[in-house]
Amino acid sequence: MTGTMHLWHLETDTPRLPAVVEAGAAVLACVGTWPVELGQSVWAAIDVKSATGRRRQEIRKGRWCRNEGPNSYWEIDLGRFDPGDVASYQVLGEDESGVVVATRRFELRVAGEPVAISLRSLQLAARP
Repeated sequence: MTGTMHLWHLETDTPRLPAVVEAGAAVLACVGTWPVELGQSVWAAIDVKSATGRRRQEIRKGRWCRNEGPNSYWEIDLGRFDPGDVASYQVLGEDESGVVVATRRFELRVAGEPVAISLRSLQLAARP
């Protein structure tokens, strides 16, 4: 083993597709890991809150796509979402020795939902 597994998502080489999530569209999370090693796995732990307030949680396994240089690239099918859904998810990875690493939590909001606009949210959105 060459060291601790590193994991990233929502970087230039690991986007979420599509960037703007429409109701009913399949959502794919691209994930990178380093170093390239046998026995790795990645998955996403997802918490979805519907417009009616119902919550559901699920685990979605990743699929290895390719190695490129020192990195491995994976895809995780996050599923499809309904109008008004807000999903919070974290990407996790495990190396062959059983060490688990995780990204920060990410959030996606399904386009077209009514969103309460506040001065604070406008200030945050205006940041570069």
